[in-house]
Amino acid sequence: MPRRPDTRRQTKPWRALYDSPRWQSLRRNHLAAHPLCDACLAQAHTTPATVVHHKVRHNGDAALFFRGPFESLCKSCHDRLGAEDDSRGYRRGMTGPDGFPIDERHPFNSGAPMVRRNKSRNRG
Repeated sequence: MPRRPDTRRQTKPWRALYDSPRWQSLRRNHLAAHPLCDACLAQAHTTPATVVHHKVRHNGDAALFFRGPFESLCKSCHDRLGAEDDSRGYRRGMTGPDGFPIDERHPFNSGAPMVRRNKSRNRG
């Protein structure tokens, strides 16, 4: 089934890389090797992955586009996490078995001291 016209391709010409045979092959091989959604697995769910997501923004750099790193995601997680990445710059709520954030871009993982603000201050 052919794709419908995408006006974003006019403003970001590198989007055409997604239609290239090289990407299609890479995508197919990645999903074969990593068939489950990484985000769902981190939450102890098993969901088939349908999207190969660039973990690092490539911004049109073809070498980075094809080199990765990549992660397998279901469409739901890709849409949700993509919106969160765009607004925050990191993923919130994804924790490892130790309870700490697994996104290396999360402020907790920056090495800077965390400041906890107490909403109810004891005065007096």
